[in-house]
Formats: sequence, structure tokens, C-alpha cells
Amino acid sequence: MDNRLGMKLSICATAFALVCAGCVEQRVQSRGATGIVLDQGTRLPVNHAQVAVSEYVGEDASPSNVLAHVRKPIAETDSAGSFAIPPKFKRVFTLPIGDYWPPPGLLVVKCAGYKTTVFPVSGVIPTNMISADGRVQHLIQSDGSPSAR
Repeated sequence: MDNRLGMKLSICATAFALVCAGCVEQRVQSRGATGIVLDQGTRLPVNHAQVAVSEYVGEDASPSNVLAHVRKPIAETDSAGSFAIPPKFKRVFTLPIGDYWPPPGLLVVKCAGYKTTVFPVSGVIPTNMISADGRVQHLIQSDGSPSAR
């Protein structure tokens, strides 16, 4: 009886190894983001804005839903409005069928005196979002309160 169980386990392990040969890779679970946060009206850097990347949120890209699904780290912009959030990696098993594209993410920017704003994070960056020095610009709109610049 033990011989049969050992044989079945060997066959299952061999089949699994053949199916997954070369398919274990480190993949991006959640994209990272870098850039600069600017006031939409003045085009000046926004200091102390909180910037985060959300996990996949499905169809509901409202700021409240995106905020509920942010992942760590949450970055804070410096005096130049700059921030950097590294991508999050996870080891996954995939079958080598077709191309693999990491899931798109959403970047959320929150700051006192400004409307919470959500931006798509994908491999394609519109040219109108790139500054002269090559950084991605994220423009946020004042909410009209005196705490905004």
C-alpha cells in the first residue's frame, strides 16, 4: 500500500514540475510610482502631501475606495513636491501562456487644503504629465480652504 502512495505522489510531483517548469518568477504585485506633486493653479510644489499606491480596487476608483485599499509605504512629499514609492514584489506561479502585464494600480494624493485625487499608474505615461526634467507631474486642485498654497 505504501508503494502505491509513493508512486502516486511521485507522479503528481513530476506532473506539477513539468507544468510549472520555468514559470516561477518574481512578479510585480503592485506598481510603484515616483514623481512630483504640484498645485494645479500655481504649478508650485506641494509639501507634506501623502501619496500612496492602491492594491487592485476593481471598477470603483472613487477616492474613498482607493484610500481603503492603499498599501504601505505611504510616502510624503518633500519641499520640492517629490515622492518615491517602490513597487511591491511577490513570488507567483504562472503558466507561460501569452504575455504577462502587471495589474494597473492607482495612485492617491491626499493633502490638507486640496481635493483628494486619484491617478492611474500603468506602464504608459501621457507626455503631458512629464516635466522638462523627466519627472511625472501629478497636479492636484485646491479645495478652496486657506490651508492650501
